Amino acid sequence: MTNYWIVGAAFSGTEDVFDGFIEAGIWYGWNPKDDDPDKPVGAQVIKMRDHFRAIRKGDRIAIKTKNIRDGTIKIRAIGIVKADADIDAWRIYVDWLSVGEDGGKEIIGRKVDLNGMQSTISPPFKSIGNSKPQDDAWIKEVFCI
Repeated sequence: MTNYWIVGAAFSGTEDVFDGFIEAGIWYGWNPKDDDPDKPVGAQVIKMRDHFRAIRKGDRIAIKTKNIRDGTIKIRAIGIVKADADIDAWRIYVDWLSVGEDGGKEIIGRKVDLNGMQSTISPPFKSIGNSKPQDDAWIKEVFCI
């Protein structure tokens, strides 16, 4: 079953790493240089890592930025996951689709309702037909090419 993931591309909410993700064909949710396996982490980080581990080959992924003022997110890129999550390197390898109006990777102007997507990685939406009807419509709006 395909899952649909909405993810961010800004470390600590400020350092935009979008271009690097697109150029390298990857995604990860935190700076691996800051990842110390011996350092205790909070519940939010544990939840993010659990979501990360669940990403599988063939899943769909979208990078977003949020606009709290108007309750929307802008979809910057969509892609297809090329392999199960690489836990050793904390990487997801992605075939980012070139769908931008200018031929670039960023989808220009696709804004959708926030729909609770405020985390670096949000829980997955299930395949169309296996989720709530309102989620099916939202998934189509985010992931249509």
